[in-house]
Amino acid sequence: MEHYPSRERAERALRNARKSDEGLKIGLLGIPVTTLPDRAAPDLLDPRRNLDQGAALIAQGLRAHPGDRALGVGRYRSPLNADARAFGARVLELVGRVTRGRSDHPLQRRVRTVSGARLADCVAPAQRPVAAAVEDSALHHGVDPSFALAIARRESDFEQTAVSPKGARGVMQLMPGTARRYGADPRKLDQNIDAGVRYLRDLAELFAGDPILVAAAYNAGEGAVLKHGRKVPPYRETQTYVPLVLAARGELAACRPN
Repeated sequence: MEHYPSRERAERALRNARKSDEGLKIGLLGIPVTTLPDRAAPDLLDPRRNLDQGAALIAQGLRAHPGDRALGVGRYRSPLNADARAFGARVLELVGRVTRGRSDHPLQRRVRTVSGARLADCVAPAQRPVAAAVEDSALHHGVDPSFALAIARRESDFEQTAVSPKGARGVMQLMPGTARRYGADPRKLDQNIDAGVRYLRDLAELFAGDPILVAAAYNAGEGAVLKHGRKVPPYRETQTYVPLVLAARGELAACRPN
């Protein structure tokens, strides 16, 4: 990889690059020009634009391979499955090293129960079986249980029979596209919860564990958050949704069940 002393010189090099140069990659994330409609893309020399485009490509790979995260991440680098999976595995290993044991990573940490106490015991008795399933899935996938429970509370109030006017279903209110992405039948309680929590896990990775952006993306879609510069989209529903989720999470995190 060649580093140019100024953006102007890098832009000149891009304009003069041969279109047959399949190895050409751009900017901080080394975005392959083969993924771009316009092979000469000097706008991707802007750091923010580069990061947003790279994140969108990674999210696209994860959606295409919901059951194989290594391959989903690795397709960013290589179209060949074997090479892609090896690269993705290395990336995920590095992610694990960075986040493992970090108490300041807000959405990807395992929460130990004390003396058998469960956060599910903090909700109404009739809701506890479903809340316990959400809590167990969150612990299994390395997502903060209080956040997963807050999402489930806001989305459906823990009701598997909930169906939104837009077609979202179940406890985690899975849209049809999200259910397909994770190979889930949203009508089945266990699959609904598992897919919703896995989606939260992947959003936490995409948005560096920022609970505001993860909540916004769960409501509006990760594409909308990326489109608006990694900020909460200016949608009334989303701007109302995010603080309500964060407030519920705070209440659940502070709860000390008997």
